[in-house]
Amino acid sequence: PTTAAPVTPDTAAPVTAEPTTAAPVNLGPVPAPLPPSPGFPLCEVCGEGRRVTNPSVLLVLPPGFDPSTCIRLERAGREGFIDPGDCSLVGLVLGPCGCEDTLAPVTRL
Repeated sequence: PTTAAPVTPDTAAPVTAEPTTAAPVNLGPVPAPLPPSPGFPLCEVCGEGRRVTNPSVLLVLPPGFDPSTCIRLERAGREGFIDPGDCSLVGLVLGPCGCEDTLAPVTRL
């Protein structure tokens, strides 16, 4: 008679749990990077001591200018991209941006 070889039960390899990571945090829209600043003085587009409260609103600017969001225009003013002669004109298109008073002074980044 032929006898079968002993059968050993399959043993599972040790299971290692994969590290878990926290879900990404959505911080909202991030403004696109700006090119090097031409170095104009600070332009507070909402006016002195005021800030944009509707940052993602898309503004349609006068002919010759690309559309921009409120936050990008505010940032451009803080970082020296708005010519002083144009600074007061920028405020004319900012109605939808919801400019409001702020307690902290605006400083150049």
